[in-house]
Parts: sequence; C-alpha cells; structure tokens
Amino acid sequence: MKGYESSEGKYVVVDDEELKKAAPPTASTMDIVQFVRNDEVDPIYFESSYYVGPEENTAKPYQLFLQALTLTKYHAIAKLAMHGREHIVLTRPSEGAMVLHTLYYPDELHSANRAPKTASKLPPKEVELAKNLVQHLAGPFKPSEFHDT
Repeated sequence: MKGYESSEGKYVVVDDEELKKAAPPTASTMDIVQFVRNDEVDPIYFESSYYVGPEENTAKPYQLFLQALTLTKYHAIAKLAMHGREHIVLTRPSEGAMVLHTLYYPDELHSANRAPKTASKLPPKEVELAKNLVQHLAGPFKPSEFHDT
C-alpha cells in the first residue's frame, strides 16, 4: 500500500491507478519544446547532469536525434518527469553520446547573490598584462589533471 499520514494515526491510501492519473504527461515521455543554439543557455541554469542512453528498441531514433543535434549545433529544451517532479531539461550531444541537464527555473536562482556590476576605465597596460596572463595559461580542459586533495 502507498499513502501518507494526514494526521496522527490517520492515513490516506493511494492506489497505483490514482498515482498514474496524478502523474504529469511527461512521466513516461520527454516532450521537446524547442531547440536552442549550443551556447545560448548559461550554465548557471544547470542543476544536475545525467548521461542518456537508448533502450534496446530506441537505438535508431536516439542515434538520429544525437546526429541531428551534433550537425546543427543545437540543443533540445524539453519537459521530463523525474523523481516525481516535472523538470525543464537541456539535452546535448557529448563525445558521441547525450547528456541531459535538469535546469533551474529563473525564480530558483537568487539574484541577491550576484555581485554588483562595476564599470570603470582601466589602464590599457594593465588590461594588456591581464590578457597576456590569460593567453599564457590557456589550454584545453583536461579533467583528469585535477584531483581532490
């Protein structure tokens, strides 16, 4: 039996049919709502990340979708139910597979935590020195080079 305690010693029982009726339409499917350029969504919206793979009977549609996203350089924005809650997600290609990111809703990001914008004229020599430092330390991201010490 499934249910919850409504008050001390009193329980509301919920059967499987009621749970199915209460589930959002995206409980068993992913509904794509739009496609966005691959650099359009700020990573600050990323909540959690998951690798996505095909089930046995969906290998071809998975590969078609993956290739379409890769060739067009677009990512998919979709609705998907996970862990009893509907999420907005971003699905993107990554090294021959797909990654799904659950996204925060805008009201879940706390603008009070943002640093105030500063606008000041900086000396050109200091700007050039800072650019040189960036170029000197620039390189490809290699996660294997970083270790939790």
